[in-house]
Amino acid sequence: IDIFPNPTTDYCYIHFDHAFTGMMHICDIHGKEIIKSKVSSQRETNIDVSGWDAGIYFINFIDNNNTQNKSVSKKLVKIR
Repeated sequence: IDIFPNPTTDYCYIHFDHAFTGMMHICDIHGKEIIKSKVSSQRETNIDVSGWDAGIYFINFIDNNNTQNKSVSKKLVKIR
């Protein structure tokens, strides 16, 4: 999973290695959930972060396509 640009000011783009189906949770550094979204058979998506405060956010992806519900976490930095 690639997230770019990172750091970002307005939009970030997420590229999955395969058609991703699962959940995407985004939390700020304090653990407050910002976004909880279902993703269905997507290779790419984008997120508008322009209204977010500058800081560090964590994006957790839970892949429902495999029997083990694989989880991947990525860090996103919002500037300005």
